[in-house]
Amino acid sequence: MAGRALLRIIFADQSDSRKLTLDSGIPATVEELHTFVKTSLQLKEDFRLQYMDVDFNEFMNLTSVSEIQDKSTLKVIYSPILSNIEPSITLYTVDSFDKTSITGSSEPLIPASSIASCCSDDMVYTSTPQPSPEAQASQLLSWPTVFVVPKLTYEAEFELHLKNAEFETTGTYFQPGLKLKGVILDGLAQEMIKFTKYPKDYQCEEVAAALTRAHPCLGQLGSKTGFGGWKQSLKYKMQNYLTKLGRLGHPEILVNSLKHKKTGQGKAAANIKKSRKAEVNYIPLHPKGETTESLEKERIALLSELKKRDNEVVIKAKTFSHRRLEIVEQRPLIGDFKMQMACSVSAEEAFAISDSFENIHIKRGCILRSIAIYLNEDPDSFFKEYQASEDAKRDMANTVMGIYTLQRDVDGQPEDVGIVIEGNIVMDNLGSVIVGFVMLLGLIYALDLSFPDNLKHTFEFMQKVVMNLDGHKLNGKIESLKIKLLD
Repeated sequence: MAGRALLRIIFADQSDSRKLTLDSGIPATVEELHTFVKTSLQLKEDFRLQYMDVDFNEFMNLTSVSEIQDKSTLKVIYSPILSNIEPSITLYTVDSFDKTSITGSSEPLIPASSIASCCSDDMVYTSTPQPSPEAQASQLLSWPTVFVVPKLTYEAEFELHLKNAEFETTGTYFQPGLKLKGVILDGLAQEMIKFTKYPKDYQCEEVAAALTRAHPCLGQLGSKTGFGGWKQSLKYKMQNYLTKLGRLGHPEILVNSLKHKKTGQGKAAANIKKSRKAEVNYIPLHPKGETTESLEKERIALLSELKKRDNEVVIKAKTFSHRRLEIVEQRPLIGDFKMQMACSVSAEEAFAISDSFENIHIKRGCILRSIAIYLNEDPDSFFKEYQASEDAKRDMANTVMGIYTLQRDVDGQPEDVGIVIEGNIVMDNLGSVIVGFVMLLGLIYALDLSFPDNLKHTFEFMQKVVMNLDGHKLNGKIESLKIKLLD
């Protein structure tokens, strides 16, 4: 996690300046920093940020967070309001909204914030149409660097506005009643569910902290952090929310119900199936109008399509949710899964993960060995080299997970590089060990596998440091290696 940072925020006339604390460090993008400033300082109008340029000794527009550091000074420049813009409200039908969101139109819908920016404060605001749960599930994102507190109901926002003003004047904290507290927690839960169904402790803490930054009057004197009570209430709210979703049949919740547990797992908390490696859209909803039964029939019918060319996109698009549910719920053996869904294990699908490695200089497999050794792991038990023989086949058949290299007798160049999972060669002819590693990392995500025990920390390093996925909590050795690489 990045270190704590302080920023000095001044406004156009420079007579007003404020100190802004960023507990998680400077955000990764200007957009996230803009949102954080707007939320923390309760700025209603649109604005842009400027930084003090050391070359010209003048404020210039901020286009990259690399221009600022701890204790930098930023200037808020409000965007002018054009007087010739007529207030307007655009209405959309649900059908047109769903079609636009699915087809990815180049003309996006006008967000509520844009409508609000051209309306006076005394106008009635309307909400933009909400996408269907199916569309929302396809738009899930990773947990944000800066959590933005959503807008609540008009009554709640108005009451909090009054109490925030009172807090600024008298320093008196506000204890909301049960109804208002319920509205606040419902709003936060609705926003959190867009990113994760099972929030971690640090995520609940970040949301509670964001709430007290956006509404300082909600701070709690009896807590060391000032928001401990809100954090605990969020945990209870999310648990209740998941219970409701489970009763409605949401697959990501239903998969953890008691009737879906294996024999001997008589507790709801046993073997919870959830995102553990920063996955998004862990168990997607079925396509509109489809059921598990209809998709199973579709899968059987489409197996014959494997003999045709240019068909994989169609097959995967139709059956992905069904295949994913089977992977997570039933945990099939790799050999059985390959027979039932041969189209699932392909280089194209797994190689999508390789985009995360574009900006790092990993050209040879030896760097992976160096990382593993530094993390006190044995790379030779995972990266295995063979001469083509019956002994090699027997050893691979007994391998739980690994990357193999078959060597030629002549020039020492690899004849084949491939991946073994549960004794099955799932990919071959990959060209190099590093490509094999990237492919395997993709397969681990696609098939919901755990990282191999003999190289667990090496894979965690790639996930949390190289790919920057859920890197809030690092193993001591991984943290040490990260520091060494960044120095």
